Amino acid sequence: MNRPLTPVSVAGVARRTTRRTIRRTAVYAAALPGGCSTVVIEGVTLHQCGGTYYQPCGTQYVVVKVE
Repeated sequence: MNRPLTPVSVAGVARRTTRRTIRRTAVYAAALPGGCSTVVIEGVTLHQCGGTYYQPCGTQYVVVKVE
């Protein structure tokens, strides 16, 4: 029987303690590719397009690495 992960489970603790780092690259895009979704990582709103993340920067988008 599968049980949901609880806040005291090992997986629950790992999820809460894992910090992600967002690093900007020097690559900019004028528009996002199709099929992107909006995600929030460490309080920063990003657009995820496949395996690539974009952050709004003025009228463009900068590619960021999420580690």
